[in-house]
Amino acid sequence: MRTSRFILAVLSALLTTAAPALAAYGFASDAPGEPWHRNPIVWLVGAVIVGLLIANLVFMSRRRPPEPPPPPAPQQAGRRPIVWSDPSGGGLRGAVLHGFDSQNRKVRFEFSADELKSGVLVGRGRDARAVLNDERVNRAHAMLRLVGDHLEVQSLGGTNPTWVNGVQLQGKQAVNAQFGDKVKFGPVELSLSKL
Repeated sequence: MRTSRFILAVLSALLTTAAPALAAYGFASDAPGEPWHRNPIVWLVGAVIVGLLIANLVFMSRRRPPEPPPPPAPQQAGRRPIVWSDPSGGGLRGAVLHGFDSQNRKVRFEFSADELKSGVLVGRGRDARAVLNDERVNRAHAMLRLVGDHLEVQSLGGTNPTWVNGVQLQGKQAVNAQFGDKVKFGPVELSLSKL
């Protein structure tokens, strides 16, 4: 939109400045029988107009379509949280986040049940228990916490979103996690499983 307005402004400025020159010089030279298209001013104005039209086409072809709206927030009613306790009575040993980082390097973070009860910070800051070295990951990106018998993933509301199974968490929203859930911290998507 701005490009089109710019091109129209340049064209109108060019034509208003070229019109007096055309009037003074005329569309045809003074030589009898010489056509108007041999006039250098006409060629200059035509070349500028064609150049601006080509530039407009190039800029318009590079224009990106608008991004689709984000998916709706996850609904907890349809999902039953997985109980992370061991049926044999031994208790939960812990959880694992594993996958590949944004440079396609394999990453694996193991957390004990005691760590999860107090909360595990995921991010790129030094305070994070699971450090993801990527500028698009917030310093304090998300928190994994064992609440009762359920593991919870909570976004900490930074500039880069946290996603669980393709659904963006809004603000400091928390959701219950299940085995095999895909949790995305900025560009880094990791799988969540039981230790």
